[in-house]
Amino acid sequence: MTRNPRFDDAALNQCGKDIKLFDECSELVNQRGTGRLITCLYERLGNITQPSCRYFINQLQALIFADWRLIENFGKVCKWDIDKFECGRLDDENEKVCD
Repeated sequence: MTRNPRFDDAALNQCGKDIKLFDECSELVNQRGTGRLITCLYERLGNITQPSCRYFINQLQALIFADWRLIENFGKVCKWDIDKFECGRLDDENEKVCD
């Protein structure tokens, strides 16, 4: 979902000043459609100065984390922790999914 270039456009519109403050994020401006700009801003949420940017990132975070299917690659990247803490996911019928 965050790979849609419109999210990058919205981030630039709402977070332009903050993006310039974070070198790591400003380097991602030209990588439209990767989802990396949104992730970069989310990781720096505590340091964001613009209220509109903070609101935008919080709203987007709430939307994405409300549905596990929107968190692309979460299971792959966090597999070790999921296995260790036995905190796997459920399918649409609330049955345990074993990968």
